[in-house]
Amino acid sequence: MKKVKSYDEAMKVLDITLEELESGELTMDLLTAKINEATELVTYCKKQLRATEKEINSALDKLDD
Repeated sequence: MKKVKSYDEAMKVLDITLEELESGELTMDLLTAKINEATELVTYCKKQLRATEKEINSALDKLDD
């Protein structure tokens, strides 16, 4: 997977990958590689979203105290 430094960067790479997949011009080997990369990027994004959700919930809990 290409090293991404942020959620936004991962989403940009996913958008580009989606366009490439939709083009129908990828070879089977490249298609497999792109799908694997996209899976890793989605996992990264989900992890980032969960971490952000935890931080938000923690901040909201402090407001309730």
